[in-house]
Amino acid sequence: MGVVIAIRVDADDMIGGGHAIRCMAIAEILIANNAQVHVLARHLRPDFVTAFRKLGVIVHHLSGERLGPTGEDQCLAAEAFINALRLSGVSPQWVLVDHYGIGDPWHTAVRESGSRIACIDDLGDRYLDCDLVVYPLLSPPKHRYAASTPVHCTRLLGPEFALLSGSYREHAVVSAQSRQMGPIVVSFGLADPLRLTEETTKILAAELPSKTQVVVVAPHTESLTRLVAMQLPASIRVVGPQASLATLFSTARLAVGGAGGTSIE
Repeated sequence: MGVVIAIRVDADDMIGGGHAIRCMAIAEILIANNAQVHVLARHLRPDFVTAFRKLGVIVHHLSGERLGPTGEDQCLAAEAFINALRLSGVSPQWVLVDHYGIGDPWHTAVRESGSRIACIDDLGDRYLDCDLVVYPLLSPPKHRYAASTPVHCTRLLGPEFALLSGSYREHAVVSAQSRQMGPIVVSFGLADPLRLTEETTKILAAELPSKTQVVVVAPHTESLTRLVAMQLPASIRVVGPQASLATLFSTARLAVGGAGGTSIE
C-alpha cells in the first residue's frame, strides 16, 4: 500500500464543479502511483460521487460539520473532520484541501493530528497554514501567497500547474484544419446559477448562420431539461454535464464559457 491521501472538498450546483474536477485530476495520478485516496465531503453532487468512485477513490459523507467564519467554528469543523477519519480507520500522511470556506485554524488543527496539509486555492484571500499550495490559474499573485503561507510552504503557482485529467494529454495535438472545421462549444462550468448557458444559446440560435455547428454543455440536469425544451435548430446539439471537456475542446473552433476552472480546460 502506498501513501494515504485524504481530500476535503465540496462541489454542487451552487458551489460549482471546479473543486471536484481538479481534485479528480490529482486523484487519478495518485491512484496510478499506488496511493489510497479518500474524499470527505459535506456537499457533493451524485455524479461527482460516481466519478470519484470510478477512479478508485473512497468517498465519505461528512455530517455534523459546520464551516463558520470564526476560529472556533473552524476548529470545531476540523475536529469533526478528524473524528470522521478516525471512525473510518483512515490515517492520511497528507490532507488536500480545495475549499474556500476553510482557513488556517482548520489547517493547524488537522496538522496537529499528524497530517501534512496541501491546499488548492485561487483566491489568495486568507492565510493558509499549509505545506504545499497550488494556484492553477493564470497570473498568480505571487507576493500575496508569499505573505499568506508559511515560509516553509512549497508554492506551485501558475497555469503550468493546471490540474487537468489525463484525457487532455490524449487530445493535446490536434491539427489546425480540424479546429477550423470544428464546432463552437459553449460551457459555463458545472454550476451556472445565472443561466448564462441558456442565454448564450438563445443568442447563438438567433444570430448564427443555420449551418454553424454548436455544442452546448448543460451544467446540470435542470438546465439540460430547459435547453431541450427550447426547440433549438438542428445545428445546435445539447449534451449533459461532462466529466471532461477534452474531446470537445480539442476540436472546437471557438469556446465560450466562464472564467473558473473551465478557462484552464
